[in-house]
Amino acid sequence: MDEAELQKLRQGVEYFEQMLKAMPDDRTALEFLTVAYEKTGEIAKYESTLAALARVLLRDGDIQSVAGLLPRLERCSDPLAKVTAMRVKAATEGLEDLVKAKDRELDVKAVMEQTVESESNLVQHLAEDGVISQDVAGAVSDHLFGLPDDGEGLHVSVLSILEKEEATLVEHVTAYLADRYRTPPVPIESFDLDAETAKKLPKALVSVRGIIPFGKIGNRHLIATLSVHDEALKADIVNRLGGPCQFFIANNPAAVEAAVAKLTGVGKVEN
Repeated sequence: MDEAELQKLRQGVEYFEQMLKAMPDDRTALEFLTVAYEKTGEIAKYESTLAALARVLLRDGDIQSVAGLLPRLERCSDPLAKVTAMRVKAATEGLEDLVKAKDRELDVKAVMEQTVESESNLVQHLAEDGVISQDVAGAVSDHLFGLPDDGEGLHVSVLSILEKEEATLVEHVTAYLADRYRTPPVPIESFDLDAETAKKLPKALVSVRGIIPFGKIGNRHLIATLSVHDEALKADIVNRLGGPCQFFIANNPAAVEAAVAKLTGVGKVEN
């Protein structure tokens, strides 16, 4: 690398270091700095930034991308990078099975069973954290376990149930989930739906889980859902789409159901 290239690289480093001060988890900045520090031989900074990037990818459920970092993490001497390598290894142990399942279609019954279990766990967490009362938790759980296990086109989520049964709690619970799972809310009714991306997913997954693709930035899919707590679901979506995803929490359960109807042709389509 000649002096001019090195100077340009250093300017980029300075810019992205400033960006990280304002946005410590910015993926673009972390990706650039990881490469830049390695090229300039700043090994300590390289290893700590690589570990930070891996943690962001784990948080975002980008299992395939973080798996690609594992060999580099395992070569690091930084203690935090070594701990992160162990977390990545644990998170990617089932990746081969996920890849094999990528093109496998899902039936509604299987998705319903997984959904009821996931949403039931969420109800318990909400009650334990005092976000909803035990009475409300019991009512939502009763509703969940009373659903048919073959509900074609039946969107299932705690927030959707609350909207119908305890509408005054929806905004509060949505804000709690957005904060806890670091997932920004989005008004999906204000965006065009990405029908082509939705076609790459099993119809049952889109309808029951309310997975709403609504755009793309570069190769990153923008996905809205009400089930932002379900890390396994998000990892499955990333795997099935074959690329990184940015997840958002939809701030309106009714808009999710309308979007599901538009994408799958099942349910009530709002004009």
